Amino acid sequence: MTYDRNLLDHELRIHDAIPGSGHRNKSFLRIVGKNLLGWMMMALHLTIGDVSWGKYKDDLVSNTDFKKFDGTLRQVISGTTGQREALEGFLQTLNQQGKCVFGIHVSDAALITCMIDSRAGEHYHFVDSAGGGYALAAESLKQQLTQNSG
Repeated sequence: MTYDRNLLDHELRIHDAIPGSGHRNKSFLRIVGKNLLGWMMMALHLTIGDVSWGKYKDDLVSNTDFKKFDGTLRQVISGTTGQREALEGFLQTLNQQGKCVFGIHVSDAALITCMIDSRAGEHYHFVDSAGGGYALAAESLKQQLTQNSG
């Protein structure tokens, strides 16, 4: 929920059916209005219908996909370059010891996709990094598996 026009640019392009026609300003104002309304409902802990907006952020976290059923851990991690390099070095050491294989994709943004059955709890959030995310990390993992088997 941002009010920064540059950060909203992708969403504005989706809302803007006729580029250059002035609809973009209306779309921007509409999005800002929705964001402001959402912020107020969350800050005031309002319950509207079956949605407790004061709990929405906690619900978002608890309904975010983190369970994997194929024995593979997949994560989107936020950190500094130094932290990433330390983690990657640690994983490389484990790989050299034959204890793990891994794939990494580095991005400066994350994406969240929501699947909503009901705003009152029946919704799921899938988190991935922008620019390829898990798919590119999987390529990196497969290359490592190939190198390790050869």
